[in-house]
Amino acid sequence: MKNLLLFVMMICIGLFLMVGYSTFIGRSKVITIPNLQTIFRTSGFSLEKAPSDSLIGKITKMNGDIFWQSRVATDSAKLGSPINIQQGENLITKEKSNTSVLFDKNLEVNIGEKSEVDFVQTLPANIVLVQGAGVVEYKKLDGVPVSIRTLHLLIENGGDINVSLDDKKPIITLEVVSGSATFSYNDTDNITSVTTISAGKKLIFNDDTRTVVVE
Repeated sequence: MKNLLLFVMMICIGLFLMVGYSTFIGRSKVITIPNLQTIFRTSGFSLEKAPSDSLIGKITKMNGDIFWQSRVATDSAKLGSPINIQQGENLITKEKSNTSVLFDKNLEVNIGEKSEVDFVQTLPANIVLVQGAGVVEYKKLDGVPVSIRTLHLLIENGGDINVSLDDKKPIITLEVVSGSATFSYNDTDNITSVTTISAGKKLIFNDDTRTVVVE
């Protein structure tokens, strides 16, 4: 008799759990987890296209052999005619070649021979360029902050400046034609130095020793 009562009790408990579980499932909401393709599709990030609010530069002058690398390319291609330049792209000039890029009323970049410039960021809040070689003139035309990185030297452009990188030695020369330029770097002890120079001044920076001479 005791075993029978226990058997009946177990059946009742089982039925109760089944009814409760069915009721919970009926009332619960189905949660859908998006896959990776959906996440990337809705994030707004695009490797092929620069951000919609980024500034577009226009090549206004081309002389000689000019090479351009797009955001998605792994190699540079020789340009046959002027094109627009957008964030994430790169320009290289060969010997006896030069080109100019104008970002509307914000910045003019005049790239001399055997030079390289990466247009890392061209947002209205800040334009960031990386100069990998050669001689480049940067003319700031408006209030948009313009930063140039060359090796371990960071320059905040406040006017018209010329930046040259020696092709044999790690020496950077910065000349301020008009306005001013603020430069910063970390020395060999990892101590940050920040200095501003005005028109007519020239900076010589040794990237190996992290030392500066201002003339």
